[in-house]
Amino acid sequence: MVIIREVFFKMTCIKKILSIIVFVINGLCCLLAQDFLEFEVRFAEYQKKLENKIVYNKQVLSEFEVERELESIFDQLYEIGFFEVVKDSCQYDSSKVKCFIRPKEQYRYYVEPGNIGEEILAKLSTDKYFSKSGITPFEYNKLTNKILGFFQNKGYPFANISLGDPKIRGDSIQGKLKIDRSNYIVFDTLEVDGDININSRFLAMHTGIKPDENYSEDVFENLEKKLSVLDFISVTRQPRVLFTNDRAKVNVGIEQRASNRFDGIAGAVYDEGADNPMRLTGQVNLYLTNTFERGEWMDLRWQGLGYGTQSLDISAGYPYLFYTPVLAEMQLMMRKQDSTYLHIQRKPAMGYRFKNNIRAKVFVDWRTSELLDAKRYKNAEKLPGSIDYRTILYGVGASYKSDLFNIEPRKGFNYSIQIAMGNRNIEKNNNIPDQLYDDIELESNQYMGQILLQRLFPFGNRSALAMKGEGGMIIGEGLFENELFRVGGVHSLRGFEEESIIASSYAYLLAEYRYVIGQNSYLSLFANSGYVERKTSDKYRYFPFGAGTGISQELPAGILSLFFAFGNRQDQTFNLNDIKVHVGFMNTF
Repeated sequence: MVIIREVFFKMTCIKKILSIIVFVINGLCCLLAQDFLEFEVRFAEYQKKLENKIVYNKQVLSEFEVERELESIFDQLYEIGFFEVVKDSCQYDSSKVKCFIRPKEQYRYYVEPGNIGEEILAKLSTDKYFSKSGITPFEYNKLTNKILGFFQNKGYPFANISLGDPKIRGDSIQGKLKIDRSNYIVFDTLEVDGDININSRFLAMHTGIKPDENYSEDVFENLEKKLSVLDFISVTRQPRVLFTNDRAKVNVGIEQRASNRFDGIAGAVYDEGADNPMRLTGQVNLYLTNTFERGEWMDLRWQGLGYGTQSLDISAGYPYLFYTPVLAEMQLMMRKQDSTYLHIQRKPAMGYRFKNNIRAKVFVDWRTSELLDAKRYKNAEKLPGSIDYRTILYGVGASYKSDLFNIEPRKGFNYSIQIAMGNRNIEKNNNIPDQLYDDIELESNQYMGQILLQRLFPFGNRSALAMKGEGGMIIGEGLFENELFRVGGVHSLRGFEEESIIASSYAYLLAEYRYVIGQNSYLSLFANSGYVERKTSDKYRYFPFGAGTGISQELPAGILSLFFAFGNRQDQTFNLNDIKVHVGFMNTF
């Protein structure tokens, strides 16, 4: 009996489930089979004037959608001055709905500046709002909001604007604007709740909340966003403001966020023609920020590229120098190319931070390079591919990066450009025959330019398309290998060895599909292609192509990344065995 009951119960459940499925399918079929109704609105005597101005859906499914469209139409009519609109009727048939509405008189505002100063109106570019032809209610609201926003950002958060002594004459509303500023408010202090060590003056400069300066509604509204941009801060509670005695005390909850990073990449390169076909490469990065509690940062990158080649890149930045918008930066790069040469590059820079995330900078790029084992060229008949030289370039640069670029894996952009010019001096090497220098200019002008464009395009719930374009060019007389760009690798042209492509000019485009599975985790499919040209004694030009796949996965101990890529170019035979494997691990502390 128990078995029969269990079987009967299971059969009953199955029948109910099947009934639900059938009901859902029928509902979907009915919905898909339902025909749309053509929807038309007539505006009585204003038909010709409004038929192209008012926007609405010309197809609807139900009476509910008709009412929703009519509500949107009434709102649009109100914005252009029709304060009174009468709905006469709506006629329905099997395929069409036609609604008749009668807008009454159309009003326009004719306003004068009133007690608002001409200098303020000139700053806000409001001349068009005071024309003799008048303005619509929508334009009137836009004008008053613009004026009100100005005063709210100049220390008057309780300002109020109205139309003084209004007069209605026919279809016109006339009056003078009247601003009531109320009390003048200044910022008091930015109080921080949370376990974090940070300099208060740095916070004041970064957020714009400075004691005794004008209260600004925009500054307060953007406070959380400004703090979230800092990679060492996590906002735990939304900002609050307390107005007392004409002063504004702002309070926010923040805490220290793990932002220091240590990561490394191990690479395996298969070189079929070499004695040891499997060659290991590596990279170690160390990034420290806010160590001295002033928002400063230091980035150290070391690369071992095999065959005795290694590079070291150290850069540091100190924001708000002397509590101004000035950013001081310094970069030191060293490269030892096997036993051929040692290259050293020093690049001090001073930048200025604008309010809208745009930065401009000036810099000096001082480069020196010397041959390491020049005795091998004692009996040479031509100059080697690399040379001893000193170059000083003076340049300017600009960058524009969104707040979300380093935070959100699916949104944001980063653009930068820099140009420089200066002099290159070739230094004669005592181990190279002197007559080999006769056919080259020892002193010449040199020009350099670089551009970087990055953008993330989100689509769907978890997907994003990451686009990156980069290019550079060096122009000068008689270029040598050790003064050219070096690209290639996981951070530039993927599918090629790190910095294996030597170019006087290059450009490439990377397209990467990301399926995001976590804040710092995603699956990746990518392809990149570019143009490379080398204008030295050993000239060439080709179009490299690379593609691959990979994964970046956040683990309790850090972020593990694994990428596989292959590359090909016209002067090489494609070999699927020549695949590049990049393994990386990043730990934050």
